[in-house]
Amino acid sequence: MNKNNLVIGINSGTSFDGVDAALVEFKNGSFRFVKGVSFNYPKIVKEKLRKLINNNSNTSLKEISQLNFLLGEIFANAALKLIKSAKLTTKDILLIGSHGQTIFHHPDIETIGNYKIKSTLQIGES
Repeated sequence: MNKNNLVIGINSGTSFDGVDAALVEFKNGSFRFVKGVSFNYPKIVKEKLRKLINNNSNTSLKEISQLNFLLGEIFANAALKLIKSAKLTTKDILLIGSHGQTIFHHPDIETIGNYKIKSTLQIGES
């Protein structure tokens, strides 16, 4: 395993039940899955996300900001646990990519001024 080509991908689904982290080695234009881990969100995090996603009109910007940073910590912990379980160090990892947790998704085209847009919003401060 070439430690200079190791990448971690972090993903959390729209079910907001937890986070998955995958360790992948890239080499000569191809990749190889090395190891993966999944972690459930703590109950309080699930409840806060459910409240935000299902009824965001009653969620304050403070709560969204707090969840943004809290999820960043959870994603970082998932990456660190994956690194440790693979018997690696953080210096062995080339990069980490994270999509974030989707809290809003509106795929329909809307017109704002002269712009036609779709929108989606993810949180999880990296």
